[in-house]
Amino acid sequence: MSNIAFLYERDMPTVSITRECMNYLATLGVFDDTFCRVQDFSINEFNKADVLFFIRPNDMISVELAMQAQKTGRLVVVMYDDDLLNLPKNIPFAPWRKKNMIKILEIADVLVSSSQYLLNSYQSMFNIKRLGKVDTIVNERDIFDFTPRKKEQVKIVYAAGPKHVELFNRFILPILPRLCQRYRKKLSLTCVGLYPNLEAFKDDIDIEIVESMPLAEYRKYMKDQQFDLGLAPLVTNNFTKCKYFNKYLEYTLVGIPGIYSETEPYTYVINNKVNGFLAKDTTDDWFTTICEAIDDETLRKKCIQNAINHVKHNFTAEEIGNNLVHDIPELKEGVKNKKTQKKLYSKRYLYIVSRIADYVYLSYFYIKHSGIRGFTENAMIHIKERRNFK
Repeated sequence: MSNIAFLYERDMPTVSITRECMNYLATLGVFDDTFCRVQDFSINEFNKADVLFFIRPNDMISVELAMQAQKTGRLVVVMYDDDLLNLPKNIPFAPWRKKNMIKILEIADVLVSSSQYLLNSYQSMFNIKRLGKVDTIVNERDIFDFTPRKKEQVKIVYAAGPKHVELFNRFILPILPRLCQRYRKKLSLTCVGLYPNLEAFKDDIDIEIVESMPLAEYRKYMKDQQFDLGLAPLVTNNFTKCKYFNKYLEYTLVGIPGIYSETEPYTYVINNKVNGFLAKDTTDDWFTTICEAIDDETLRKKCIQNAINHVKHNFTAEEIGNNLVHDIPELKEGVKNKKTQKKLYSKRYLYIVSRIADYVYLSYFYIKHSGIRGFTENAMIHIKERRNFK
């Protein structure tokens, strides 16, 4: 059986989901796994590992570890769930981070992603010979026990990251006056993890802003609240095409029928009015779709039940594990003739300097693009996210 070291620079939702999936596969005897920050990775853990599996790497320590792994006969796997090389202009990405990412992609033996679009794109850019497609594992026991419930109020939730406030302002904010006029206190809106300015609507509908939270706490909160509808707007471009339909799985797991933008990646898994609602790229269509979902309780119940059945049958550990091992046999078989390394040549002092440079770069970026107020707001969001994923 193989030993795999899953390495990441800092904890984040992608790491939490990957850890949850891979730990479950480990319990099935597929492999032994270790999850560790690259800064803390020891020589003993390195020598034990057959595979170094990097999660969203773009730091200098990951590059060094990948180079040493390659020299000592270990398999280097890198996983990305976003197209970090082609981020929108409003998302900062330090030049040295991009340079590190390119280096490790040039070293990698295998590229893994949940997005076939990203796999194809990066393979052509870096001539990577081997690819691995991975989906999120859903354990049936984690799916909310859906039961119809009678309510006086329809509860809508938009759960996302802080940057999604721009999507909220583009698709949802312009139609809030019409929703307020039509439904008033029969409707509530909760935003989880994003912080739009909704003061103007608090007298018309019930509004709540909830801070982001760790994955387990988030799932419990979403189940306890028993929301009736979940929103997931998205623009259409090459960057968003590389995303995964995590929001569909998140909402379905907690029994929430979702309204999603009619674009990739959601169109890969959602049939309109069958296992979810699809809204076109206009505020008018979002208003019409939301109203239809609010007014037709029977259709909402049908969509979530179909979504639950779809997830149960297509995201099992056995299917995903078998596909991953098929793509990367070393995950189960290990590697032959790996060499023992006496020490890890790591320039950790340079990493500390680079982290200071990161904060200087981010500060400059936000001050330049959104002023002191924007810088302060983004700094507070950054602190909240780091506190949730220590």
